[in-house]
Formats: sequence, structure tokens, C-alpha cells
Amino acid sequence: NVMKIPHPIQYQGSKRNLATVILKYFPEKIERIVEPFAGTGAISIACASSQISKKYWLNDYNKPLSQLLKLIIYKPKELSDFYEELWNQQHSDSVAHYYNVRNEFNKTNNPKLFLYLLSRCVKGSVRYNNEGYFNQVACGTFLDILISRIIYVIRDICHADQEKHKGHVFILDRFIKL
Repeated sequence: NVMKIPHPIQYQGSKRNLATVILKYFPEKIERIVEPFAGTGAISIACASSQISKKYWLNDYNKPLSQLLKLIIYKPKELSDFYEELWNQQHSDSVAHYYNVRNEFNKTNNPKLFLYLLSRCVKGSVRYNNEGYFNQVACGTFLDILISRIIYVIRDICHADQEKHKGHVFILDRFIKL
């Protein structure tokens, strides 16, 4: 069941809920999946789980998101360690911490900070203002289960599959003329 596949990021607009329907229109085997508007790669994850393909080309214009996907695939331990440390810094005032992280992200576009913002913003909904700054507000309720789920998916599942992905996943953060 595609819906039971763990995803490391909640993301508004994800095709995760539609993946089962979308995969019905795919052939049984494909040389390479090309996901031009990948978001969090829900279709590629579903194809990998269903063993439809072993090669993936993900693209998304949101550069921090594309860079975050690269970290999840190629440096899961580094990312999960960073996330855990950042998470643990919030406990005295989690809302203020969120806005401090958001300000730092807007200065640096650090994809590691983006993971934290996605886990803490309202509905995983990415919003940028006219100047290109991430401006989504913090979710009022922060659940400790989020850290365990994100750490589990990134550290345990992605790290275990890290070798399988080498040379098989290509991620872009821009569109190129082919």
C-alpha cells in the first residue's frame, strides 16, 4: 500500500494521496522516472516502493526543497543529526525558535533549516512573499512525535537505502532546455 510508505516531509500539494491512482497509468517497468514538479518526490517514492523503476530524475524549482531532497538521499545521517539538535533547542519557547530559524533560513536558504520549517509551519504549506522570503507562520501545536517520525524516516530508512541511490537519483533545482 503506497499510503503506508513513510515520507520524511509533510508538504501541501504532495501527490502522495494520488499516487495509487497515478501509478495505474504507468507501465509495469520504466527505465527512469522523470518527475518535473517533484515537490517531495511522492511519485518517485511510490514507484520505488512498487519497483516500477530503479532510476529517478526529480526536479523542483524550489531550490531549498531540491537541496533538502539531496540531503535526505545522500546525507541522511548528517541531516537527521542536525534536525534533532535544532529541534531540541526549541523547548523553552518553540514559537520564538521557529521565527528565529525562519529568519536564519531567509538569510541563508539552508535546506537543513527548511526541513525544520516544513515540520513546524501550518500544514506544511510553503509560502514566500514578494521578496522571495519564506513567510509562513508557525503551527500553534508542536508534537514531539514529529521529531521521532522525521528522524526515523531520514536516519533509519533513507540511511539504509543510501547505497542503492548512488548514481540512480538525479535532482535539479532549475529547469533546463533539453
